[in-house]
Amino acid sequence: MKKELMKRVAAAGLAVSMVAGLTACGPTGKSEETKKEETKAEGGETSAAADKEDAAASDGEVTLRFSWWGGDARHKATEAACQAFMEKYPNINSYCYTNNNPIKYIDPDGNDWILATGNRVYWYGGDYGNKSELKNTYKATSGSKSAIMSVNGKKYQINPQNSKYQYVRDVGPTVEGKYKLNLAPEPETARVKNGQIESGRGKGIQSLTNMPNENTAQTGETYCSPAWGDHRINMIPVNVSQPKDQNGTTHTRDLGSFYFHDSTKGETHGCHEVESRFFDDLLKYRAEGNKSIFVKVSYPNANHNTNGGTEIKKEKND
Repeated sequence: MKKELMKRVAAAGLAVSMVAGLTACGPTGKSEETKKEETKAEGGETSAAADKEDAAASDGEVTLRFSWWGGDARHKATEAACQAFMEKYPNINSYCYTNNNPIKYIDPDGNDWILATGNRVYWYGGDYGNKSELKNTYKATSGSKSAIMSVNGKKYQINPQNSKYQYVRDVGPTVEGKYKLNLAPEPETARVKNGQIESGRGKGIQSLTNMPNENTAQTGETYCSPAWGDHRINMIPVNVSQPKDQNGTTHTRDLGSFYFHDSTKGETHGCHEVESRFFDDLLKYRAEGNKSIFVKVSYPNANHNTNGGTEIKKEKND
């Protein structure tokens, strides 16, 4: 199969040489067999018999995987070369690694990731931690607007929307660390049971509109949750440690209880409230064949404001 693939790639002539030059992958040396095939492609000895021999040697569809980088000019040239190659060799599928459309889609092997900083969520292309390709930015908020803390018997009112309070249970922002979003399950509508929305831990994207209530199934009554918004997805801990306060004391938080959700109240109990278009992009990313995406929660400093202006106040009627 490898030998046959090499023959077909070499026989593509200009199209293949352009792709090879732009992708900058593979060895630069050429075998004698490859040189002979390039001579044929450039107008040397060709014959119908040789074409028939190549066709007979093929044993079905061949997949050719590659990648490229560069500016718009290189992007367009590579696209044109790919199209010419596919037209000449329809049994070689050089597009399958991105659902047959690498110009539009993303490699489903996981080459995107998300950075959450409390007041913003950033969507990056590339390997986890690589910030060279910023694809989108969303407003976000993490933590409650106010809370009462008790320290050594004294009570203080604080604004937990700050990275220094990530150790405070139920009101502080999301704890720093590496998480994962599970995109494999079909998006579903969450259910209400005994007045509470059932847990979405480990699940995929959930809709929170018109949620069926198990206790009122006969009436068909459904519920919505302004506190959660229209969508949510659980942030599954991958490498997250319990947070410490300014004195180095470790505090316990429920690390599996954090979500992204698209409410507009301007506060959370530890989740990340984010613009609803974030979920539009998650759904598109999933439709492209991606089963998960990693999330890094990291604050720029130890005194970082985690309110990104997501609150939308309802206008009062006269």
